[in-house]
Amino acid sequence: MKNSYGILYAILLAGRLYFFFACCLSGGLLVTMLKGKPIRNGEKALTEPSSELNAVNIPEIQPQGKRTVWISTIALLAGMSLGYEGRDLQMKSRVQTYNNVYVAQKVADRDFWVQPSQMKPLHIQLCSESEVDWHKGEVLDDWTFEQKQGCKHVVSYHEKPQGELNAAIQMR
Repeated sequence: MKNSYGILYAILLAGRLYFFFACCLSGGLLVTMLKGKPIRNGEKALTEPSSELNAVNIPEIQPQGKRTVWISTIALLAGMSLGYEGRDLQMKSRVQTYNNVYVAQKVADRDFWVQPSQMKPLHIQLCSESEVDWHKGEVLDDWTFEQKQGCKHVVSYHEKPQGELNAAIQMR
């Protein structure tokens, strides 16, 4: 599941690049259309005669403005939609879950040292809207949080039940 999010994120990142390319292309085409000399329908302008002997006067190709504008508009809308989808996926990817989290030290009400299963201890600071009642030595079954600027917002957590029954039978 995590690998599919990475692939989807890469595709949507390519969509953002496509959007940027479409914006640049649209802007360039718009500037070119506005900068060029207006040619009335049916008239063909000729290029300046060259001083070379073999030169031939070739009629200029009339700009195909309407078709170009429609194509660039469709490309722009496709890039915008892919970019917004990528932004949503990016926000979802900030949510993480750790299992078997040991609360090693409580420094302050929102400042802790925790050690998730098979990881080194982490110094965390919780956001002001996160209300937790963790104590030193407590073990959490799971802890889900969203990474925000400078703090972690607790989405959910479950404490391990104390005095858990061991179903193993001991033979004497």
